[in-house]
Amino acid sequence: MKKYYKLSVAVIAITALFQFSGCQDEIFNEIRDEIKLEDSTVSGHINSIIRFNPNGGDTEYIAIQNGGVYYRNAAVETETDWTKDSRTAGQVSKIAADENYIYALYTDWKEDLDEGEWVRNSTSIVCKQNIEDSWTKIYTVDSNTNVNLFCTNAKQKEHFNDTMFYGNDMDRTMLRIGAMNMLLHGVDNPNISYRDSLSEQNTDVEKYTLVLANPPFKGSLDYDGVSADLLKVTKTKKTELLFLALFLRILKLGGRAAVIVPDGVLFGSSKAHKQIRKEIIDNNKLE
Repeated sequence: MKKYYKLSVAVIAITALFQFSGCQDEIFNEIRDEIKLEDSTVSGHINSIIRFNPNGGDTEYIAIQNGGVYYRNAAVETETDWTKDSRTAGQVSKIAADENYIYALYTDWKEDLDEGEWVRNSTSIVCKQNIEDSWTKIYTVDSNTNVNLFCTNAKQKEHFNDTMFYGNDMDRTMLRIGAMNMLLHGVDNPNISYRDSLSEQNTDVEKYTLVLANPPFKGSLDYDGVSADLLKVTKTKKTELLFLALFLRILKLGGRAAVIVPDGVLFGSSKAHKQIRKEIIDNNKLE
């Protein structure tokens, strides 16, 4: 289901464990096998993703790495072609950024004629201040040394700690477990709230780019306790259908949702079941 980027996550069911650490590209490393680039100019898996605002200018870029470096204007919220940075030499394995520079870690390879295979020749760290600039080599690493890059962008870290993760639950024990889990995985200030997600209490609209949820099955609510705009999508008391309507409402354009649902959502024959399936198929993208 698909409705883009500054990454904000609504975690409706908080019981799952997420292996999150201190920067966005670490999160993408965890799920890179499931995230593929869809733009026609790029193919492969995203291994690093950063936001970069050269010299505090007016234009902010999103840069990604999947063997090369690709970038686009972060203000564009619809799918658009990525521009490949043709100035990199070798295979890029990591990118990072701080408030002044964008950095890349790239490797040169050479053929070992004795062994008949390609081996690492050297690994270099390069940087530049502007997207259009050439890369400047700042450090070369011995071929036998492992090296990594880390996110140093203060704005990214602030976003990760304060405005990236959200969760709602009506069970106070689950709220405590969810908050503790986030803190143990390096999220200093998660937004975990005691709130009925389906009620008028929840006013979130087009707020998140990613929803991960395992909503309650086979629950039943009174119409009076359900937000009116959800009932407009599917007139039902069934919680599994109402939660789907909620996720469609709170996703930004280009956002994604991964939701566990019972088979009744797929095969139910009631008017409400047909309404939610029609909304998902006709107005969104089902994967």
